Amino acid sequence: MLKMDTVKLTILRGTLEEDNPLSLLRGNEHIWSKVFGLVDTWYEEHIDRKSVAFDLLEVLDSEERPRTFRSVLVSFPEPQGIHINMMPIKLFELDETVPANCQQYVDCIEICADETRPRKFNRVAYLTIHESVVPVGEAQRRPGLHIEQPGGIRDGGSAQPLEFGEYYWGRGWKEAGCNEFFEGIYMASNVSDSCTVWPVLINNPTEVSDRHGSIEHMRERLGPGRNLAAGELCWFTDRTPHEANPLKAPSDDPGAKFRARSFFRLVVGQISVWYSKHNTPNPLGVLPDAPISDEDKFSVCRQSKITSEIL
Repeated sequence: MLKMDTVKLTILRGTLEEDNPLSLLRGNEHIWSKVFGLVDTWYEEHIDRKSVAFDLLEVLDSEERPRTFRSVLVSFPEPQGIHINMMPIKLFELDETVPANCQQYVDCIEICADETRPRKFNRVAYLTIHESVVPVGEAQRRPGLHIEQPGGIRDGGSAQPLEFGEYYWGRGWKEAGCNEFFEGIYMASNVSDSCTVWPVLINNPTEVSDRHGSIEHMRERLGPGRNLAAGELCWFTDRTPHEANPLKAPSDDPGAKFRARSFFRLVVGQISVWYSKHNTPNPLGVLPDAPISDEDKFSVCRQSKITSEIL
């Protein structure tokens, strides 16, 4: 069954409302052909299909010519029910800045640190670990197609407007054919097909995403994504579309109602704000290298603002 583009469908619904000016154009095939052509062009200009949007970390598998590589598969420790979000750590001082209950993830963090450029000694990274039991049919993490770069920033204290287009949540870029990752985000989980990433970047995301980065309305335009296998360590940017998928019952227990999932994420690039109500402080005293907001970012939207000082 053909699925209509959600943006076009919304426009067409407007023609059915008698008090909507669009109703005056109802039935005018020529005009709507032009309008939809402009819509398609506008959205396509926001999709970068050439730059590197994500990559899987690899290791050399054989020195023989031609040399071959295989994906890095990280091993997840036995879950302990850890749930931390965007906890600041020092990327190159892990023994001193990763709390004891998270030290079992240091090996995975070190893999990311070794790949990250530029190598700044005092670089602050942001660690997320989510170990939980999830009902089959539900996603553990944020569902829906989205990017991490926010469409707006909120702050609940003394504030200054953030310049348009300067919202970051890890940034990230990679040259085609180059094995170095500049800033960006790393993630992995222990459940196959529980996350999908798309091989495109979103240009000027504040023009097409909502304030939380949702781009669900662009799904039909992006083409197919790639499901990550268990243990695959993926690097991506804050403009790379991705989503968490509903979990399926394991093949060896098809009748299972719940499934355990462990999720790892490390943001190594610049962020525009650190939300104290949603993120986890580091008990060892490491502070975020970003302005701190006490605002609830999911509350009713108002003028986007951000603190002017790094605390």
